[in-house]
Amino acid sequence: VGYPHIHRVHKEKEKKKQKKKEKARRLLLNKTSTELGKVIQASYPLWSVFNFGEVKVAKAEKEKQELHLEALMREVSLDVYRTFLDAELADKRVLLQKKTIDEANELLRRITISYEEGQIPFFVFLENIKTIKETRLAYLNALKSYREKVAELERVIQATPVPGGEE
Repeated sequence: VGYPHIHRVHKEKEKKKQKKKEKARRLLLNKTSTELGKVIQASYPLWSVFNFGEVKVAKAEKEKQELHLEALMREVSLDVYRTFLDAELADKRVLLQKKTIDEANELLRRITISYEEGQIPFFVFLENIKTIKETRLAYLNALKSYREKVAELERVIQATPVPGGEE
């Protein structure tokens, strides 16, 4: 009575509620009728009764795809196994080269002592140094090869083996 603007705001809120309810009811009816049409359409696939040839072709295509998938899986398994064997071989090469490096270091120690004592000529000393450097280079190449094989294995199976069988 004394506050007409409050009554007006209240009536506007009521109208908005009514509009929302009406809109929701229309959407529900529209959705229900659309879904009912889909159910009726899916319930009576009359065209499939007369297409035996197409069904056989589809089954044959499915079998073909399954065989293709099986062949791909075997190919991937073989690739993983081959890559694993390559990485394992590279690991063994690194271990062998590591032993060779240890022996080369011992040889370097002995050669140096022999040269300092004058037991071997300078030329022999240099040849042995060259051989030791080649041994170190072979070790580094083996290590590089191992890391490349491990990277390939990671790419293939997403896992990293432990080098040298160490835990």
